[in-house]
Amino acid sequence: MEKWYKNSYRRNLVDMHIHDWNDEFLSKFDVDDYYKYLKTCEVDGVMLYLQSHVGLCHYPTKSGVMHKAFRGREDAMRQLVDKCRSNGIPVVGYYSLIFNTLEEERHPEWRLISDRKTGTSYHQRGSRYGRCCPNNAEYRDFLKVQIKEILDYFTLDGMFYDMTYWSGVCYCESCRKRFEAETGVADLPDMDDMSTPEAKLFREKRDEWIAEFCRFVTDYTHKLAPSLSVSHNNAHSVEGDWKNITWEGVSDQCDYCCGDIYGDIYDNSFCIKYFQNATQNMPVEYMVSRFAINLKQHTLSKSQPYMDQSVFLTVAHHGANFVIDAMDPVGTLNMKVAELIGNAYRAQMPYEKYIKSGEAVGDVAVWYSTTGRYNSGGQEYHSGNCSNVLSKTLSTHHVPYKITPNTKSDKLGEYKLVFAPAIAGISEKNREDIYRYVKYGGVFYFSGAEEEELLREFFGAEYLGLSSHKYTYVSPVAGKEDMFFGFDEKYPLAMLFKHPLVKLGKDAEVLAYLNVPYGEAGDSVRFASIHSNPPGMLTEYPSVVRAKYGKGTVIWSALPIEGDVSYHHREVTMRILREYLPEGEQAVRTTAPMQVELVTFVQERALQISALDMGVTEERRRIESFEIRAKVASAPSRVLLLPEERELEFAYENGEVIFKTRELDIFDMYRIEL
Repeated sequence: MEKWYKNSYRRNLVDMHIHDWNDEFLSKFDVDDYYKYLKTCEVDGVMLYLQSHVGLCHYPTKSGVMHKAFRGREDAMRQLVDKCRSNGIPVVGYYSLIFNTLEEERHPEWRLISDRKTGTSYHQRGSRYGRCCPNNAEYRDFLKVQIKEILDYFTLDGMFYDMTYWSGVCYCESCRKRFEAETGVADLPDMDDMSTPEAKLFREKRDEWIAEFCRFVTDYTHKLAPSLSVSHNNAHSVEGDWKNITWEGVSDQCDYCCGDIYGDIYDNSFCIKYFQNATQNMPVEYMVSRFAINLKQHTLSKSQPYMDQSVFLTVAHHGANFVIDAMDPVGTLNMKVAELIGNAYRAQMPYEKYIKSGEAVGDVAVWYSTTGRYNSGGQEYHSGNCSNVLSKTLSTHHVPYKITPNTKSDKLGEYKLVFAPAIAGISEKNREDIYRYVKYGGVFYFSGAEEEELLREFFGAEYLGLSSHKYTYVSPVAGKEDMFFGFDEKYPLAMLFKHPLVKLGKDAEVLAYLNVPYGEAGDSVRFASIHSNPPGMLTEYPSVVRAKYGKGTVIWSALPIEGDVSYHHREVTMRILREYLPEGEQAVRTTAPMQVELVTFVQERALQISALDMGVTEERRRIESFEIRAKVASAPSRVLLLPEERELEFAYENGEVIFKTRELDIFDMYRIEL
C-alpha cells in the first residue's frame, strides 16, 4: 500500500505550544471549528499537537501532565484526529523531543546543562524553553512510555518528532559519562578552543549521539506501529552552526526530509534543494510559515503575494507544502488566515499532477557539509553560511545546481563542477570519492584549510597556520586579472578574514597570492592609513591554486571567495565557474532577470521548467517575457504552458529547444515533451 505522503501536497500545522496557568488558555478549543478551519485551508494532510514544547499533553496521560483545558473532554483531540481521517485527511501526530519545559522542571537531573561554569540550563537562566538531554537514560525511558501512550490512544498515519537536534553544547553528567566511556577522556573539553583534538572528538561524538537518539525514537515507534511514517525536524541541518546541529544521521532515519526555515526566499530555496538530495523519499515536506516576519508577531501574516511565492517555491521543487499557523491562546483560530492559506493552495492545486515524478537537473554541485559548520580558527565562516551564499549566486546567475550532502559524495560524477565551500568535517570515504571524481575528469573547487588531507593529496601542501593580519587581500598574478573580475596586484580583492598560510610541495599553478596591509597586525603606531587597511605587502603565500590530478582539475582558495555576499566576490566566483562551465554548455539557460529562479526536472520523455519570481512585493508586478533555452537530445514534439497545457511556439537549434515565456506573475511552469 502506498504511503499517505506520496499523494499529499497541501499540509498544515497549527502551533499549540500553549501553557495552562490561565484557565482561559485553550478553553475555546473546538473540534468542529478546527475542522472548518482545515477545510477552508484546502488541506489534504494535517499534523496535530498531541504534546508541545511546554511539555503538557493533549490527551489523558499517566506518565506526564494533561493540559487543564482538556479536563472533562479528554478525548477532544482524538475526536479531531478521527474526524479528519474519516473524511480522507491523513493525520500525523506531533511530539516535541528534547524541548520539554515541564519535564525539565519536574526532573532537574534530566536537564541539558548549557553553562559549564555554573552548571545551569538555558531555562534556569531565563529561557522559556526547558530542555532534556537525549543522553539521559531516564528521559529516554520516559519517552518510550509517552510514545506508547500516544500510539495506544490515537489512530494515526504518521508521527513527527520536533527538535531532534542539539540546541547547544550539553555538559551534563550523562554526556560526561558517555564521552569518557566511548573515548577514554575523563572530562568534556572546553569548546572555546575548537582546534584541540579533544574538541574535534567531542564535535564528532555529538553528531553520532544525536543520530543514535533519533534512531532510538524511530525504531521504537516502528516497533509499536510498523506502518506509520516517521519524520524528524531536519531544519537544523541547514540552520545554525556546530553547536545547534542536525545532520544526515537524523534525516536517514526519516521517511522524508522536512523542516521549517525562517530566512528569506533564497534561504528557503537552499534548504529545499538540500532536502531533495538528503531525503529517503519524495516529496520532501517544506514547512512554510504564514507569519510575515516570525512566530513572535502573532497577528502579522504574509500578504497574499508572499504566501503564494512561498508555496510556489515548493511546487517548483516538486515538494509538499506544509503551512504553519498558530492557535490563539484561548484556543480559537483566525479564519482570515485560513482564507489566505486556502487561496495559495487553490492556486497550487492545478500543478500537483505534474510534480509527482522527476529528477532535478544540476550542472553544478554545492557540497554542503552539515558536519562541517565550524571554523577551528574562530573565524565567522563555515561550510553552512558559505554554501548558502554560493547557492544565491548560482540562482541569480541561472546556473542549474544541486545541494550535495556528505552522504551523496559517491554521486559527484553527475556534475560538471563541484564547489565545496569551506569544506570540513568529512569522512575518509568522502575524501576517496573526491579523489576518484577528480581522477576521472571532474573539476573540484574547495576553500579553507580545515581539510588538511585534501591539501596534502592535491598539492603536497603543509598548513602553517593563520596570518596575523585580519584584513587580507587576494592578489591575482599577471595575466589572471580577468578571472578575478579585473582585480590585480596593485588593487587586489579584499577579504575580511585571517588568511590560511600554506607551503606547496607539488607543482601547481598559483593564480593569486596573499597581500597584507603595511606594518604589523594590530600595530597602533606603524600603519599606512588611519581609517583603513590598504594592501601593500605582497607575500609568497598562495591564495588561489590550480593543479591537474589525473584527468581532472582541482582549484583551492585559501579563503571562501564564494562565501562573500558582495557583488565583486560573486562575480569572481562566476568567472572561476565560467572557466569550466561556459553558459552555452549549461543544461538550461535564460535571458530572465536575476530575480527569477529556474528549477528544472527531467521526467519520462519530458523536461519540466518552473520559473519563480524571487523578488515578489505586495504589488503584483509582472516580469516581461524572457527566453529559455534547454539542451535536449532531439527536437521536442510540443512545448506547453502548464497547467492549461497551451502549446507555445518554439525553435530547435544546435541541440537546444528555444522558446519565449509569457509575462511572469510570481510563478509559471513549462513542459517540453520529447
